[in-house]
Amino acid sequence: MSLSLYQTCTAAQAVAAFRARAEPTYWCDGQFAVFPRTTLCFATMGDPKTGTRMMAPSVVAWKPARLDYRPDDRMLPWFPRPLLKCVQRNGEFVPLHQMFLRPAGGQKFVYAGVARLPTVGDIQDGDRSPRMARYFLDEPLPRDLWLRLGGYAGRLVTLNGTPRTFTENAGPNSSNTSPTSRPRRASGGSGSPGTRNTGSRPTSTPGGRGSCSFRTPNGGS
Repeated sequence: MSLSLYQTCTAAQAVAAFRARAEPTYWCDGQFAVFPRTTLCFATMGDPKTGTRMMAPSVVAWKPARLDYRPDDRMLPWFPRPLLKCVQRNGEFVPLHQMFLRPAGGQKFVYAGVARLPTVGDIQDGDRSPRMARYFLDEPLPRDLWLRLGGYAGRLVTLNGTPRTFTENAGPNSSNTSPTSRPRRASGGSGSPGTRNTGSRPTSTPGGRGSCSFRTPNGGS
């Protein structure tokens, strides 16, 4: 079985599509399948405050359901080291995962293609749980899939670090907020405390107090 972008499949079908001679090793209660040359991530959208969610059409925030997937690892017990294996692409070494996404309660996943994983750890995310693995998809999700996975319609305005969404025909809706498509990393040299830059070129976006940014669901300003 071969997969095309945005095709729906079960986790078993996805594993079969990437299986060659070796069987995968599963991590994080089956959310990751690691082959010798590729890693599959099966991400189910969860509670927007604490769980896995879409931050933008091209940004996935995977968050652990528990913190002891690898209790012998003192630095990242919730994200096993085999998931951080780097490969070279476009002049940088960074983990690349094949992403499969589904909404909460969904049965099948949608194949969303390849995603970079430049940072893992405690990442600034408003008042949400900070522990995450933040992925950047090669191809932004189509609008209908973005909305089905919990994305917002209209425009996102970030004023003084507080994100708020504006629908096309209504005012600000403070109950339906999402961070910007390229969240700021906390300052502190190469990374904030508890954050690991997995690649040789970590991604960060400058910003500061008093700033105001506007973003539409396509991830642009």
